[in-house]
Amino acid sequence: MSDNITEPLDQEKLLEILNALNTKMSEMIQVNGIRYTLLEKRIQKLEQFQREYETQQEHDRDRS
Repeated sequence: MSDNITEPLDQEKLLEILNALNTKMSEMIQVNGIRYTLLEKRIQKLEQFQREYETQQEHDRDRS
């Protein structure tokens, strides 16, 4: 790659850069999707725990 930033890029070089960018963006989207799925599962587990805890608290109050 040329050191002169104002030098116009030829089509082949521009296509190579765009393909690399596209690949990187796809990887980032995939990683973010995996993170989102894991976060969603954690939230579901926390919500389930909260429901079970609240139910147990209600049972404990009813017994006393």
